[in-house]
Amino acid sequence: MNFISEAAQEMLRQEAPAAEQQGSLTERQLALIYQEKWFRLFVPEALGGLQCPLPEALQLQERLAGIDGSLGWTITLCAGAAWFVAFLDESLAQEIFSSPKVCLGGSGAASGRAVKEGNGYRISGQWRFATGAPHLTHFTANCQLWEGNQPLTRPDGSPLIQSFIFKQEEVQVVDDWRAMGLVATGSHTFRVQDLWVPATRSFIIDAALSRLDHPVYHYPFLQFAEATLGVNYCGMSLQFLALAGNILLSNKNSALHRLHHAATTKILAERERFYKAIEASMRQESSKTEESALMHQVSQACRALVTVCREAVAAVYPYCGMAGADTQTALNRVWRDLHTASQHALLHPLPGH
Repeated sequence: MNFISEAAQEMLRQEAPAAEQQGSLTERQLALIYQEKWFRLFVPEALGGLQCPLPEALQLQERLAGIDGSLGWTITLCAGAAWFVAFLDESLAQEIFSSPKVCLGGSGAASGRAVKEGNGYRISGQWRFATGAPHLTHFTANCQLWEGNQPLTRPDGSPLIQSFIFKQEEVQVVDDWRAMGLVATGSHTFRVQDLWVPATRSFIIDAALSRLDHPVYHYPFLQFAEATLGVNYCGMSLQFLALAGNILLSNKNSALHRLHHAATTKILAERERFYKAIEASMRQESSKTEESALMHQVSQACRALVTVCREAVAAVYPYCGMAGADTQTALNRVWRDLHTASQHALLHPLPGH
């Protein structure tokens, strides 16, 4: 699963500048992704997916992000959206994943309104940052539920939120992704207006409600998201240091050699701790209390990994010369991708935490 041929890696790297220029993954990149079923990492084998165990999937996502940030990020977010298959109506899941070129993506923000109407919902809303928007076949979105003119709430007074899935032809994509990095993710806004969907296209993301038995579908979504994004950051950081090493290690200044070695060593050590936390969290015999503690450790390990990566890149970047600042270099593209990825809320703890 983690094996990617040298020829495939080289093709994906060579396509990266063209992908950035057009603002989305190229046809050659997508063709390989469909062939390898990387958008279906977490889709059951019965539906044509890989049904990949989480530790194995994380290693693959890290490798892909090391090849190119936009590539890894897009595959990760779209494969993550396909993980929702465990919560979809069974007939809907069969319909969606019947296509070899299916690709899901969307937004976790509850910026839509879904009004109960008959055996379905009338939905309006707008959602930002739908990674892979140019090639998504289905969009997922969160909405607050309404009954007539009344918003529905939980017993504690918080809004009642539910997830929905829209077909490509039902949404309007707004071409507004202008970030300095992860350019080829094409993470545009999408919207729907007064769209009616049947109740079978709504779902609730809760591991306790999973229809599927495989352990990956019972993993808490928060830690699932943190881990998959964290390994992307790690993969990009290690690639940055590999490219920076070509510059620093050619310098006769031994202090720069030590700086580069220390930065790489720190990331690799934290990476090992992260994967150990992931492996521990997969233990099936854990009690509820133990599971909660293990998941907390995963969250901590993820943030620790991202923090070490950020600090290591920051320590090395000033010595990269103009290659680090030239927007046409691979080194600068990785740097821009890293700093764009760092703005995701799950990748930066609040100061003092």
